[in-house]
Amino acid sequence: MRVLESVNARIRLIRVHDFFDRARIAEATQQHLGVLTALEDGDGDMAAALMFAHIRHSQRSASGAAERARRRFEVLDGGAA
Repeated sequence: MRVLESVNARIRLIRVHDFFDRARIAEATQQHLGVLTALEDGDGDMAAALMFAHIRHSQRSASGAAERARRRFEVLDGGAA
């Protein structure tokens, strides 16, 4: 549980920007449902692979969201970033 809390604390601000994107929300939901389906089917290896893929994809998405947020702040700050 501590690991999950640590991960959530680190990505909370990025999530705010990332989750304004409806397509990303739908995509993450489908990824989570895939993990749950694999778990329900008793396929732990598949669940682990799907979760790993989801995390990799989320990292790329979060990096993009962070960069977009940085550019918005830079514009608001008059380009001083």
